[in-house]
Amino acid sequence: MAALFFLPYCMYTGNHFNTAARIKGEYHILYLTVGKYAFYSGIISPLIFHFWSLGVEEQFYLFWPWVMKRIGNPFKWISWFILIMLFLKLMGYVIYKKTGSYLLYDIVHVTRFHCMAFGALGAILWQRQVKWLRGLCFSNWVVSICWIILLLAGFNKFHFASVIDNELISIITVLLILNLSFGPKPLINLESWFLNFLGKISFGVYVYHPLLIFLLSYFLGSWIRSLEFNSRVIFVYFISVTATILLAAISYELLERPFLSMKDRFSKVLSAPNEKLNESTS
Repeated sequence: MAALFFLPYCMYTGNHFNTAARIKGEYHILYLTVGKYAFYSGIISPLIFHFWSLGVEEQFYLFWPWVMKRIGNPFKWISWFILIMLFLKLMGYVIYKKTGSYLLYDIVHVTRFHCMAFGALGAILWQRQVKWLRGLCFSNWVVSICWIILLLAGFNKFHFASVIDNELISIITVLLILNLSFGPKPLINLESWFLNFLGKISFGVYVYHPLLIFLLSYFLGSWIRSLEFNSRVIFVYFISVTATILLAAISYELLERPFLSMKDRFSKVLSAPNEKLNESTS
């Protein structure tokens, strides 16, 4: 949803990908994230700059399942993993302030393996039926604050401390996921056919959206900028969102679905859309 409704701003202002160009000037080398390193080195286009997060996920899944399979106490290991990563990030920040070298800080900040580990920690605590976690997830006050912070973050208005902003968003996300998944009456119910459909095609939305914005801006940019402001905004959002959803849906049916149908042969824990899970448990 964030990809659908925030990135079009670049298009109707005529800035194209100047934002990405500014980001390029703020950093230099992030050795552990191939996608970002390639972008900063000028090897790849900013049109696929956002692929860095896909690279991070793949790197995470390269080691996480093997570690979980071999450790005896997941809760203890994950807790130490998060603490060590937070310590390294803090040390990297201190080094940056004292020396100007931000390599260590950026490695932890960009890979964010510990942010993904927060989700695993939340799952373990929930499975153990920890009362304080359930109390937080079922509290309308806590959930309301979480939604407000997430909304502010969507408009880039949330900032507590640079060192822990991402970690706070990770914890908030875990609380909201647990509330939506297990709350008897979630404060905001996201269960609908349209949101389920967007969730199904969300990978394509994320991958194709910047490319479509660029193409629309490249071919229609001059005409769009000639429109009256309100007409420009309405047109840009409508055409970019509609085209992205359409392309992502086609991509899901033609490219993603064949591969998803293969994964059941290798999965010990099966996953499926909500309606299929409901059918299998009824």
